[in-house]
Amino acid sequence: AETAHRAALALRDKLVVDFPDVPEYRKALSQSYNQLGDLLKDAARLAEAEAAYNAALKHCRKLTHEFPAEPQYRADLADLQSDFGILFSDLNRKAEAEAAYRTSLELQRRLVADFPAEP
Repeated sequence: AETAHRAALALRDKLVVDFPDVPEYRKALSQSYNQLGDLLKDAARLAEAEAAYNAALKHCRKLTHEFPAEPQYRADLADLQSDFGILFSDLNRKAEAEAAYRTSLELQRRLVADFPAEP
């Protein structure tokens, strides 16, 4: 599975380089990093998982900043913060886990307030 995830990352990274103005490609790249982080976390390769999540976070934050009216990008960021909370908890970094969970919760609260009609 890791080989497949890394192959997808390489393809999606090339798409982002070749078409930097297509946000869907950047979203897909962020999701690929997030999925790789999940896989590595499940394999107890926590430092590598953190690096993958940080790569996802970089792309996700940029999308959220560039497209603040797009709720899905903000929801993805909230989910990613929750993933960090789980990872930090697994690493026994409780204060960082709490901060990540609180960030996720605040992002979700703002989403509900800003997009009350979104399911």
